[in-house]
Amino acid sequence: MNKEKPIVYPYIPNSVPAAKEQMLKEVGAESVEDFYQDVPEKLRLKGMMNLPPPLVSEYALKRHVEGILGKNRTCGEYLNFLGAGCYQHHVPAVCDEVNQRGEFLTAYAGEPYDDHGRFQALFEYTSMMGELLNMDVVNVPTYDGFQAAATSIRMAARITGRGQVLICQTISPDKLFKIRAIASRAVTYRMLERYEEALADFSRAVELDPEYEWAMAGRGETYRLIGRYEEALVDFNQAIGLEPEQDWYRYDRALTYQALGQTDQAQSDFTLAIQRARERDEKGPHDWRNTLNLALYHLAAGEAEEAECLYRDTLSGGASPYRLREALHDLDDFLALFPDHSQAQATRDLLQTHLEEITI
Repeated sequence: MNKEKPIVYPYIPNSVPAAKEQMLKEVGAESVEDFYQDVPEKLRLKGMMNLPPPLVSEYALKRHVEGILGKNRTCGEYLNFLGAGCYQHHVPAVCDEVNQRGEFLTAYAGEPYDDHGRFQALFEYTSMMGELLNMDVVNVPTYDGFQAAATSIRMAARITGRGQVLICQTISPDKLFKIRAIASRAVTYRMLERYEEALADFSRAVELDPEYEWAMAGRGETYRLIGRYEEALVDFNQAIGLEPEQDWYRYDRALTYQALGQTDQAQSDFTLAIQRARERDEKGPHDWRNTLNLALYHLAAGEAEEAECLYRDTLSGGASPYRLREALHDLDDFLALFPDHSQAQATRDLLQTHLEEITI
């Protein structure tokens, strides 16, 4: 049986058999199939795809594609109101002129490559924005519109303390997917007390990545909030097994033990959580998130005096409103489990008063 003559595309240099062989030799591979060994056999396509013969001539290919495109009616000819990402875009001519400059025509993203032109442009942009806004520091722009949408929602949620977002129905489905992914929908559901939906999202995340300890701990925390303590313990045990140095998982498990009346196990986890957080506090004393966590651990362990000192240190040290809102949320979760804890309630009142004073 004669082998079919290999197809060589004049516009794809490495389609030449000799070039392919040389490339395979350089990387020590027998064939292109060697690169797909990690793909399970059941996922690989068997046989040939039902496609028409290739257009080897570049001229013929161009005519073919232009003929297909010529059947369309473009937004240049007609106005459209489709939404979902399909709307009129105007790109000023100066943008194309700048983008085609040599210092911008670099590899994707640029970080691993010699990309001084892009970084120079970003430096000049942030410098001018800093002067315009009278700010000491201005961050570089977000990577694309999808990231910008999700990041702006997260920022608004942090500033307002709200967990619900209104989104236009005609938004691009792809952009909506990115917003949901980055915004950690499961956490939002939990804040809204939509616990079953939160559990479903966390469970889906664990299915996709069985070693995703953050999702396990998040599901465990959700179980704890609705009183399913045994299931919470299973998740916290797995999360700690994957990340034994994470103090917050120890704290979460300690609360679950307390709710079950297993005080010895709870105290053991509180002690380890305090130890881990204390070590980080010594390395970075102005990490207010860690300091507030440490204060909460002491409070939960019954060490009220130490907890009060740490909370007051964060207030006098200038902890941001965002960090204080996080601490208030954590105290609310604690009080939901132990509503009669007078010291926790007094601490919450203290933080709330200070937050109102600095945000007026």
